[in-house]
Amino acid sequence: MSEAIIPKEEWKPVVGFEGLYEVSSAGRVRSMPRKHRSSLGLREYGGQIIKPLKKNNGYLVVNLTDVDRRLQEMIHRLVLLSFVGSPEKGYECCHSDGDQSNNHLSNLRWDTRKNNHADKRFHGTQTRGESHHTSKVTEADVLFIRTNTSMTDVALSRMLNIGTSQIGRIARRESWKHI
Repeated sequence: MSEAIIPKEEWKPVVGFEGLYEVSSAGRVRSMPRKHRSSLGLREYGGQIIKPLKKNNGYLVVNLTDVDRRLQEMIHRLVLLSFVGSPEKGYECCHSDGDQSNNHLSNLRWDTRKNNHADKRFHGTQTRGESHHTSKVTEADVLFIRTNTSMTDVALSRMLNIGTSQIGRIARRESWKHI
């Protein structure tokens, strides 16, 4: 199988998996050719681009293995660790264009959580409200809670099947602030 060539793509060893895997400045990961003795004799492994898996949150990951462990790693972290180095304490990986599947080095940086969330708001990729995977409440529920001030939190809780503490936070605008 021939490997596609991407202009100006640079390869570096994956931190912690040196000699086994490499990551490119274009956000691709490849296994290095190696031999391993097994009960079936001497076998050859690797030497190819690894097809990434797309997680439900949109991030691309790859499974990396060595003799002792098997880890699923986010590609954007592998790129930054190999090309930039470890982040300062409290820093996380940020995608400058808001596209979680664009793991090109030029699109990635270490930054604070605050700046990462500001980016997500700017790009419209922040999950909140109904788009959040754990949400039990709809925007219609929020409006219903805020307009029915005569009902008790317990009555609203039973009607909407959510906790009374959540009813209170919504009514006080401590949560669902964007509505």
